[in-house]
Amino acid sequence: MTHSPSTPILLLPPPGPITWLFPELGGVESALRETAAFQAMGKGCRIWDLARMRFGEGGPIRALQEEAPAQVLMPGGPRGRALKNRLVPCLRGQGIAVTLLESGSWELETWLEGVAGTPGEVVTVKVGEGLQLRLLTLGVVPDVESLLQGGRPVPCFLTRREDPGAGEAVETRLDPSWWGLLPGDRYPKEVQQGVRALMRDLYPERYFQFLAYENLALAGVDVYSEAVLGRFPAGVKRPGAFQEHGPLILAIDGIDGAGKSTHLRAVKSFLESKGLDVAVHKMYRHGVFHDTVTDVTRQCTGGKNLHLWRLQRLVKAFDSVKYYFTAVEPDLARRDVLLFDRYTHTHHAAGTGRYHHDPFTREMLSVYPSPHRLYLLDLPAPEALRRIKEREERTVDENPYMLERFRHALHDMAGRCGFKVLEGLASFEENRRVILEDLENLLVQRRAGRDG
Repeated sequence: MTHSPSTPILLLPPPGPITWLFPELGGVESALRETAAFQAMGKGCRIWDLARMRFGEGGPIRALQEEAPAQVLMPGGPRGRALKNRLVPCLRGQGIAVTLLESGSWELETWLEGVAGTPGEVVTVKVGEGLQLRLLTLGVVPDVESLLQGGRPVPCFLTRREDPGAGEAVETRLDPSWWGLLPGDRYPKEVQQGVRALMRDLYPERYFQFLAYENLALAGVDVYSEAVLGRFPAGVKRPGAFQEHGPLILAIDGIDGAGKSTHLRAVKSFLESKGLDVAVHKMYRHGVFHDTVTDVTRQCTGGKNLHLWRLQRLVKAFDSVKYYFTAVEPDLARRDVLLFDRYTHTHHAAGTGRYHHDPFTREMLSVYPSPHRLYLLDLPAPEALRRIKEREERTVDENPYMLERFRHALHDMAGRCGFKVLEGLASFEENRRVILEDLENLLVQRRAGRDG
């Protein structure tokens, strides 16, 4: 279907922090989008849902520039405003008007403002067809025991940031990204302390994540706006691989036991035989660092200290960012080829494989350039375990269930990200032949591009 540039694009922002902490709320906006109010708002528009759409190089900014609509619309609400604030400078001078609509009832945080309930009361709310939620409207902290009858409710604060009208009290000075999630810094101290105790009792597995959000909010960090910024890279200086004459970025990925290291050595020897200066990098550093973070996860054995399960993931992600600036970035300026043992996709697969929602990991790791080629050695988990059985000490993830989870996540990304998938059960010689033939063609294409 062909659209006229005069047809507006209605952008739907990604979920915000309250959904990050309470995925149970994820179905609310889908239900609200079936309402007549939302259908009327989107009439005559092309609807782009940023939580579901996939964009190529340049992301949604490049896509908007190519589509060149006369107008981009966003429903009102805290997330819509954050998205507009990011879009306006990126599209300045493009002839595209960016407009925030008045109605934003479909947006979860704005919808919560309309939920009627006495503070401290559990309210059962029906949204659309078949979706019922038990919401605890906060303002006072009720007795926890009474709340657990009928299942754990989702506690929500109905906070307002706009200038109050006559006689209306200001409840919070926090950024809009925290609507519904936190009580704000102008609530009584006993309420703030009570909410922490409430979260610890109702959702112990999310308690440390909640505390992290509270620390960010009270420090004045608009975390949602920062997350949106990571998805709109216009104007950000890219590393060398995004430049026409930058170094060649190659990566070999796969689950433990897939044979990455063996193929890495073969690829390095091949490239050096062509006279190329090759730097080899590991996405996960081994040695003391790797042993330490693995020991952190082992403390979760038996269902204990489960907050450390996700903490280990975040520590690894931060270490990879640090490694980029200390080791990778200098090589982008002086080497012909950067060859990686695993790549950022391993981080994303670990998050998915462990059922984590990592709202910032992808943004943090976006400092790494997109690889020109990623070879995925696809190996079934039983065979991987057979190959690594001689290791003295395994990590907590080296078991059939978790390895297969990681494998599935990597395979899912392969189709979306253009990996070259190799059969891990094939012989080393066969896979080596396929990889080196592909590299030969890749080098010819790069030479032709430079000569042209």
